[in-house]
Amino acid sequence: MLLLTLLLFGSWLFLRAYLFAWHNLLFPRFSFFTAVGLAVVLLALDFLRVHSERSWIRHLFGSYLAPSVIKKLLEKEEEPELGGEQLVLTGFFSDVQNFSFFAEMLPPDKLVTLMNEYLGEMSSLLEQYEGTLDKYVGDGIVAMFGAPLASSDHAARACLCALTMQQQMGQLHRRWLAQPARWPEAVGSLRMRIGLSTGQAVVGNMGSAHRFNYTMMGDAVNLAARCESGAKLMGAYILVTQSTVEAALPQAPQLVFRELDHWRIPGRQTPLIVHELVGWCDTISDQTRECLRHYQQGFRLYQQQRWAEAREQFLTAAAKEIFQPERDPGITTNPSLVMAKRCAEWQISPPPTDWDGTFAIGKH
Repeated sequence: MLLLTLLLFGSWLFLRAYLFAWHNLLFPRFSFFTAVGLAVVLLALDFLRVHSERSWIRHLFGSYLAPSVIKKLLEKEEEPELGGEQLVLTGFFSDVQNFSFFAEMLPPDKLVTLMNEYLGEMSSLLEQYEGTLDKYVGDGIVAMFGAPLASSDHAARACLCALTMQQQMGQLHRRWLAQPARWPEAVGSLRMRIGLSTGQAVVGNMGSAHRFNYTMMGDAVNLAARCESGAKLMGAYILVTQSTVEAALPQAPQLVFRELDHWRIPGRQTPLIVHELVGWCDTISDQTRECLRHYQQGFRLYQQQRWAEAREQFLTAAAKEIFQPERDPGITTNPSLVMAKRCAEWQISPPPTDWDGTFAIGKH
């Protein structure tokens, strides 16, 4: 609009000079002011249009995008594609472990206060790592990294965010336990599980013409949800797919993952390889490194159906796991104990002879 205004105004000046120089014709003085007035009006309309578009974007995305992401959208000067566009992103699902226990233990008003404190802290971290909030589902958070603006480091940011969230849970525990008059000791056992998966998804405003939500759909989204729910099966707290590991490590080589299992999921032809996001290279202890080494050896023996040897390695790893049942509040098992138990069961009742190394999990 600004370019058009300048072009029209310049053309008018050129025409006025041409007619005066070659034909002795002179526009009346009022026509100059008319042209200036027209230019001002056009510039004002352009300003209002841009301001309106920016206000619309802020209104549309302000409740679930980090301010830094909104700023990038405005700098891009393109309207986000609505109704669905295909992007590679990292889906994020989280849920509170054993939420029904807290719902039964606390009065409704106290439960709401607890959840608001928890969700507020986690949402702030989501914003810090430029994640996009999809929705809250009760105590759960659904989010995405890499949309609405495409980025190359969304998997790394999602992993770093997940680790920081788990770290923040420890600080919340200490804060709540320091307020015994306000909270029962059981709040120290409140834990969250997180699932991540990277891949193609369709994102956009979806729903009806009168009520819609900026959300995501696709296989990567379903797998992220599967990882979150399946983390309970494995006794893990951050579970990610192979695609997330492959996308995150080039951007964040300081991350440490542990290959946990290969799953056979109903409706999928390809086995799903799942990993636990353990932590940062420079923060995990030597004991944890030993745990990972024994687990890796145990899993290799497990794949070879050498159940007794695999179980021995898993039991050695179990004693070195970060989380220990009976010692840590809210912990009932850990990945090594889960696998040791499975080896014991398959010693008694082995899988079929054509077993491909996968473990069948039920419908989500």
